Amino acid sequence: MNFIKQLINKDNFFWGALIGFVFPALAFVLIRFIASTAGNEQFIIKPLGYDSMQVYSIVANLIPFRIYMVNKQLDRTGRGLIFATFVLVIAYFIVFFQNKGI
Repeated sequence: MNFIKQLINKDNFFWGALIGFVFPALAFVLIRFIASTAGNEQFIIKPLGYDSMQVYSIVANLIPFRIYMVNKQLDRTGRGLIFATFVLVIAYFIVFFQNKGI
């Protein structure tokens, strides 16, 4: 238990980047699961769309960012989270505009 507490309270850029890449993936899986079990997938996922689900997953990084920057005041971890978020946003826009043909 002490190891987990030390790991969570680690003030490291790479730890923050790891959290910043893993948390949106988990959020996407959770959103997908909720949408598929809430009823008929055709009426929930189709109007929501995968693009919106991806954006909501990236925005979910605000939760750990607030925890690490405001509550725990671990700046290096927060910077890693912001870095990962920017990388995900840039990747999202590259893929989004390639699929739209713009």
